[in-house]
Formats: sequence, structure tokens, C-alpha cells
Amino acid sequence: MSDNNAKKSGSIMPIIDFTAKVIWLLSRFTVKLTVTLIAFTLTAIAETWGAIGKIEVCEKFCRAVADFFRGTGKIIRFIFIIPWRIGELVGKRCDASVAARRMFLIFILVLGGLYYHYCTPAFDWGKWYYCESGLASYYGKGFYLQRTASGEWFLPGPFYTAAHKTLPLGTIVLVVNERNKRRVVVRINDRGPYVDGRIIDLTKAAAEEIGIYEPGTAPVRLYTRKDFGEDSQTLTLYPGAPEWAKGVMQKNKE
Repeated sequence: MSDNNAKKSGSIMPIIDFTAKVIWLLSRFTVKLTVTLIAFTLTAIAETWGAIGKIEVCEKFCRAVADFFRGTGKIIRFIFIIPWRIGELVGKRCDASVAARRMFLIFILVLGGLYYHYCTPAFDWGKWYYCESGLASYYGKGFYLQRTASGEWFLPGPFYTAAHKTLPLGTIVLVVNERNKRRVVVRINDRGPYVDGRIIDLTKAAAEEIGIYEPGTAPVRLYTRKDFGEDSQTLTLYPGAPEWAKGVMQKNKE
């Protein structure tokens, strides 16, 4: 039994170590490339600004602006010096240690999982129950950094949540724009909207996903995983199918 476990772990660990090394090398290359491009851009701007400053009419203005940016540059370097030192330490450890690269791989996977969970819309395939139809809108700037009805902070960024008057907090909702048939999956974490005729308020990211951000409002149909409506209509979406074949309407419940 122990020999089999040793063989299994022995066959898996080289793959994990190889993956960790590849991820680390790609990450290091990406960081170095980004820093190089930023340095090149800033150098080009500085050289151009210096050339403009040699023109007599622009000399005083260019000198004043250069002094301003020199001061802000010192502040930025001071703010980022600690993360930069931490990055250098991590880089040395990952170059020299297999264990450090494994930890870095775990960190990347956890970070990617958190981003996928909180900052990307959930999958829409599967069975949905029709809930209601009405007008959707979005809310943003005036509500940022405030608590939602669920107790979460309402933050700017790529978050796919929404406000609804009656659906239980935490309910997953499929929102379909009836004008362009674009759809997005959101999670109810707030109450509203408190404007007559509107049934749901989306975050900016969700509104952009289905084309509501520019016009401000749009007629939508709401579907939920549980049957909260009185209509027997359901919608089934299939992954991997062409766009025209994804939506299949079923008039009777299964």
C-alpha cells in the first residue's frame, strides 16, 4: 500500500514542480517585461520633455512641471519600496527553492480562484425558472463604499451583483436583455431599486455585460435556479452549443 502511494506521489510531484517552475518563469518574465516597458516609456517622455524645455518659450513651464513630477516620483518610490523589496525576496527564494515555487503556484491558484469567484460572471448553462419581466437599471458612484443589505461592501470593480426588492439575498439570477438577448448571471446582495417600474438594479460590470450601461435602462427577463415565479416557463441553456441553439424554451415543468 505504501509503495503504491509512493509511486503515485512520485509521479505527480514532478508534474506539480514543472508546472510551478513554468508559472514562476512566466510571472517573472511578465513582471520584467512590464517594468522594462514602463521604464522605456518614462524615459521617452523625459527625453521629449527635455527637448521641449530647451525651447525658450516653454522653458519655465517645463521646468516647473518637471519639478512637480520629480516630487511625485519620490513619493511613489517611497510607497512601493516595501512591496518591491518583498518581490525581490520572493524572486530569490523562488529561483533557488522548489518549495518556494510550490507555494507560489498555490498562491497563484488561490488568487485566480478568488478572482474567478468574485470578479467574473457565473456560468449560465443549465435549467432556469422564469421569475418576472420588467425594467432593469444600474447603480454605482453614489453607493460605493456603503454596506449592502447583505452586509457586504458595495465596491467599484468587476463585481456581478444586483439589488432586488423581494428575492432572497444570495439568490442567483439570470438577467436577459430583451433588446439584444445578451445575458449575465448575478447574485442578489442588496435591496432596490426604489424607482417605480424597475425590477432590478445591476452593478456597472453586469450592466456593461448585457448592454445596459450606455442607455441606462432596458427591458429584461429574470430567471432563477429555484422556482420563485407563478409561470411554468423554464429556460435551459447548453454549454458548447452555438449561440442560436443555446436557449431552449420549455412550457411545462419537468
